[in-house]
Amino acid sequence: MNINVKSTKVLKTGTNDHGEYTMVKVVTDDGVEYITFAKEANQISPGVTISISNLDESDKGKSFKKFEYVQGTAKAAPTPSESMTPDKWDEKDRIKNASIEGQAAMHDLTHLTIAGIKLEDCPELLRDAIQSKLEGFIGEVNPIPQAEKEEAVKTEAPPKELNEPANDRDLSTLKTLTEMQKAVHTDFGVQPADALKLLGGLKWADITDSPEECYLKIQADQGIK
Repeated sequence: MNINVKSTKVLKTGTNDHGEYTMVKVVTDDGVEYITFAKEANQISPGVTISISNLDESDKGKSFKKFEYVQGTAKAAPTPSESMTPDKWDEKDRIKNASIEGQAAMHDLTHLTIAGIKLEDCPELLRDAIQSKLEGFIGEVNPIPQAEKEEAVKTEAPPKELNEPANDRDLSTLKTLTEMQKAVHTDFGVQPADALKLLGGLKWADITDSPEECYLKIQADQGIK
């Protein structure tokens, strides 16, 4: 059976017992939609004519398992530079996790507001957890531009002695982990989510060091002595 392709869209990719797979939706010029897992179906170009076989139809719609080109050719496969690299996947996962935690914190904050409870009146542990999640989310979706980070490196003050703050900051004023997060973000450009990783925690509730000790550890990790 021949069909003229109007458009294609990759719906899902993954791995099963048979290996990697790609689920593609193919729409014909007549508006008929097909689902296929056929190899290289993601390279079918709009405007081509293909012959499809091994057809099936169910409550979920129409599908085919094989195809071949009658008129036209496949579009070029994505180059490695266009594909997701491990670093890109890590970046995507980090942003996704920050988004989930940020939404959870907003949900908690909304319930506190409805109950007439101010965040500053909550126990410190709860307050820090909510604030760190919100700040982590904000830091991921609005990161400091690289140019600003580079400029900060160029203009930073000469190194001071080990175990002393790299600027005139009074570490005794850091009473909470939230204040520490703001300080390392201001002084070193370290986002809250990255600060947590540098301190070896999965969540801020895991951190037992004092805000001052956390600040100094992050300062040392930045190579500032």
